[in-house]
Amino acid sequence: MLKNVHLAPAWLVQLEKKLHTLKAHPNFRLFLTLEITPKIPVNLLRAGRIITFEPPDGIKANLLRTFNSIPSNRVNKAPNERARMYFLLAWFHAIVQERLRYTPLGWSKKYEFNESDLKCACDTIDRWIDDTAKGRENLPPNKIPWDALCTLMSQSIYGGRIDNNFDQLLMNDFVKNIFQPSTFESDFLLVEKVDDQGNKLTIPDGLRREDFLRWMEKLPDDQSPSWLGLPNNAETVILQTKAKTFIQKLLKMQAVTEDEDLAYQEYVILARVRHARVCMYVDHVIAFTVMLGLLHLPQLSMCHTTRVT
Repeated sequence: MLKNVHLAPAWLVQLEKKLHTLKAHPNFRLFLTLEITPKIPVNLLRAGRIITFEPPDGIKANLLRTFNSIPSNRVNKAPNERARMYFLLAWFHAIVQERLRYTPLGWSKKYEFNESDLKCACDTIDRWIDDTAKGRENLPPNKIPWDALCTLMSQSIYGGRIDNNFDQLLMNDFVKNIFQPSTFESDFLLVEKVDDQGNKLTIPDGLRREDFLRWMEKLPDDQSPSWLGLPNNAETVILQTKAKTFIQKLLKMQAVTEDEDLAYQEYVILARVRHARVCMYVDHVIAFTVMLGLLHLPQLSMCHTTRVT
């Protein structure tokens, strides 16, 4: 198995040639993992079977996916505040990833925020919490090194992928609003306007992994863009953009098909011209042979019968 081969698209061309000349065992199988990118050789994709994994959209699905990927003994490890820190990280990770769906409204461009960022952030939280708690069962929220965590999150772990000043300001804002001592208060607001009725979403009151999972399960399946700090018409704008992109791709495919049809027609015409020239040449040869008396009439009729037209 070769992982993340999209990082070496030039080498994939060599791999494709190698596979064509490889005399492998009948049971040999090669598995490649990659992200969708136009730089992957098309012939390499056609040579195998493609399985696409696309996680479901939405804050709820993202939160559940994050919490289910972290072992319970790690989340529930002392001090008790660790579980809430993991929840804050899961919420922040969901916001960062879900805004990618609304590019260029959510972010100015597509960034590769992925599970490796989440894993690195989990390790960072564990390291700072363990060093600060020193084995105690509880850790006062004001004792948590918020400034260090915010700097690492916004400048290195997640912010290290950002190369746009406006996106960096957004990232700094999200980090400061989510990672702060007031998030340990029961009335801390996560979303100011959940729906058209003006309902608000506050942080769950719990210290165990199971408490946060139960709260996540009760969330609605569909969330408006306001959950991500975007205007409610962002969904309409992004759907219009996707529709335009889809139409452009269809027109491009149609142009390619028309070019192929035109090339095929030119090939057929050229083949017919060559065939006509060959037939004319054969007719001249036969006529010249008859004039010399080297070919009898029955043979002549047989030649005309067997000739490909």
